[in-house]
Amino acid sequence: MVIEQCGVCLDTFDTYSSLPCGHGFCEGCTLRLARCPFCRTPCRAHAGSEPDFDLIQSEHVRIMVRAAYRVINEHQLWDRLRNVEPSRETGFAFSQDPDILSIMRLIVDDPHYTGHSGASIGQTMQMMHLVARRGFAALIHYLESD
Repeated sequence: MVIEQCGVCLDTFDTYSSLPCGHGFCEGCTLRLARCPFCRTPCRAHAGSEPDFDLIQSEHVRIMVRAAYRVINEHQLWDRLRNVEPSRETGFAFSQDPDILSIMRLIVDDPHYTGHSGASIGQTMQMMHLVARRGFAALIHYLESD
């Protein structure tokens, strides 16, 4: 059995809440944080706010990331995504892992998601995996260095 534990207060989650960077804690802690304790990304006025997607230069990538981010938040999938490992040979695009496939299906079925191919969802999953593990600021850094 997996017990979800808040990394700030160390209590089990009663209500999960994610910060704009994608890291999640119990709702009480997220409301009190000025910065994420993992990646140091500043928090917005309230815990449910989203990161600044306008920092993503490519409109196509921005739309895909925004839609995927909202789906992952809505379904509280950050911990599942953080714990999956993409295939070394194929990444996420051709994964047979049930957790990866269920997350990809939720994203692709979202009406706001505009990816058109297996490569698009694979790229989106790679970017969301980076956000889950290292925060939104790491994604911006990755995209700027690309």
